[in-house]
Amino acid sequence: MIWEGKNVILTGRKIIGATNPAKSSPGTVRGDYAIEIVNSRSRKRASGVRCSNCEPS
Repeated sequence: MIWEGKNVILTGRKIIGATNPAKSSPGTVRGDYAIEIVNSRSRKRASGVRCSNCEPS
């Protein structure tokens, strides 16, 4: 999915929610649907939801 428009990065972050699903507000994509994935070998945590917030170069 690609989003374009004024303030799209800020708006996208509000819709998707905090990176840590446990800290995401209800009503956000991560708050309602994400799970936290933990790699048992490296103990790294990842969310099942990915968002890139870079402006076009």
